[in-house]
Amino acid sequence: MNDIHTSVEKVFNRYRREVTTASLISHEISESIPDRVLQELDERGIERTGGVSEMILRRSGTDSLNTSSEFIDSILDETLLNRFDKLADWLYQDISELKDLEYNNTPAVDVLKIIHEKENSQGQNQRAVDISTDLKGVHKKTVGALLLKISNTPKAKPPWTQRPLIQVNPTNTSRTYSLTQYGKLTLISLFEPGEEHREWLHTLASHEDQKNSNYSSKMELVRSDSHPISNELSLAKEALKEVK
Repeated sequence: MNDIHTSVEKVFNRYRREVTTASLISHEISESIPDRVLQELDERGIERTGGVSEMILRRSGTDSLNTSSEFIDSILDETLLNRFDKLADWLYQDISELKDLEYNNTPAVDVLKIIHEKENSQGQNQRAVDISTDLKGVHKKTVGALLLKISNTPKAKPPWTQRPLIQVNPTNTSRTYSLTQYGKLTLISLFEPGEEHREWLHTLASHEDQKNSNYSSKMELVRSDSHPISNELSLAKEALKEVK
C-alpha cells in the first residue's frame, strides 16, 4: 500500500507547484487591484486567488468595463471561473464525505488509490477480486459493496448519486470498475490541504481565459513546460460534465 500512496502523492506534487505559483501571484498583485473590484468579489462570494487576479489584470484598463460590477460580470460570463468555483464547492464537500466512508473497516480511499494506480500502470478496468488481492485480507464482496456506494448505479448513496466516483462496467461473467473523470479529480484533490483545489481550479480557468481572451494580458504567466496543464484542464472540464 505504501507504494500506491507514494505513486498517487507524486501526481499531486505536480499540482502543488502550480498552486504555489498562483498563490504568490495573488499576494503580489492584490495591491494593484482597485478596492471596489475586491469588494465586488467579496460580495459575490468569490475567493481572491491567483487565477482570479490574473483574469482581473487582463481586463484592467478596459474602457468598456465602467463599473466593478461589469468588471466581475465579464469574468463570470466569459470564463470557466463560475463553473469551476462550483466544482471546487463540490470537491470540498465530497472529499470530506469520502474520507469518512468505509465498509467492513475498509476505507474507500484505499480502494480508490489502488484503482487509480492500476489504471495508470495497466490502462484497464479493475475487478473486485484483483483489488481485494492488493488490499491483502479484504474480501472481494467488501470491495464490490463499497464501490457500488460511490458508483453510477442505483445502489449509490448520496452525494455519489449525483457525483459518482466509480463507473461500473458489466461483463458477461461479472463487473469491472473504473474511475469517472470526477473520481480522478476528487482522488487527486484528496492530498490538498484546506481548499487549495479551489486555487488550482481558478488557475486552470485563468489558463483557458488566457488562450481565448481578446484582452491583452498585463502579466506574463510563468509555467513549467513539463507540467501538462492542458491535460488537467481537460480533466476538470470532463469532470464538470459528469456532475450536477
